[in-house]
Amino acid sequence: MPFDEMRAELDRLLHANPLWDGRVGVLQATDAVEGYVRVRMLVSAPNAGALFDLRCDVREGMVAWLQDANPGALPRRRLEHQSGRDVGLRGRAFDQNEDVVPIRTANWPGCATTAVEHPGTRVSVKRVAVGLPLR
Repeated sequence: MPFDEMRAELDRLLHANPLWDGRVGVLQATDAVEGYVRVRMLVSAPNAGALFDLRCDVREGMVAWLQDANPGALPRRRLEHQSGRDVGLRGRAFDQNEDVVPIRTANWPGCATTAVEHPGTRVSVKRVAVGLPLR
């Protein structure tokens, strides 16, 4: 994660935006867990409406910059499948293309998990992880 470069880009974005009042412009790494880093940017503006717009502009600008300068630092979704066929809890294989019914979704930082039910089996779990990879 190129923190110095990210801070320089935040400064550039803020100085180019007339909504910024010049008081606060900070980039901080607030968490680093399970291979992911959470980054927050604090900015200031003269009023709540301008602050909302500035935060959106800065977020969009930083994502665009990361896409160009360091695409490997962006969140990725990863699906993990055992094969072309999954095995239910009772050991009965079923085709992933068959209809399944979502029965529960859980989300926590860096990961979302969905449990699905398939006729004739109990539960199959599909996990999707998202986040910023550590460097």
